[in-house]
Amino acid sequence: MNRSCISNDEWPAAAHAKTLLYLIKGETFGFTVPVMPREARNIGNDADLIAEVVKLYPNPANQSINIEVLTSNLRLVKIEILNLQGVSLKAIETNTNIQNLDISAFANGTYILRLELSDGTKVNKSIQIQH
Repeated sequence: MNRSCISNDEWPAAAHAKTLLYLIKGETFGFTVPVMPREARNIGNDADLIAEVVKLYPNPANQSINIEVLTSNLRLVKIEILNLQGVSLKAIETNTNIQNLDISAFANGTYILRLELSDGTKVNKSIQIQH
């Protein structure tokens, strides 16, 4: 994961501070670093953050699947179901944190759920449908 240093002037106002202490050869060194709250981050392609931001349940599913965005400042804006060949089978536009999606018309199998969040992040998740 890439990390970079920025000055306090560049850091968002929502940032917090965290003091880090290190013990090196019996001596303690400490410094304070800014920590941005998770809600203020653009999750981009960070798989760990994506897993913490988007919750999909139940999976496998049979009649419907719930998609939930777990951060207060992000919303689902587009949901698309694709088959494994990449063909779009269903697409909806929304503006919510929780969406229940009816999948009862789909045959058993594996599908790709493509989500677009309000910050422009696109997330692909695999779902299993079992009736």
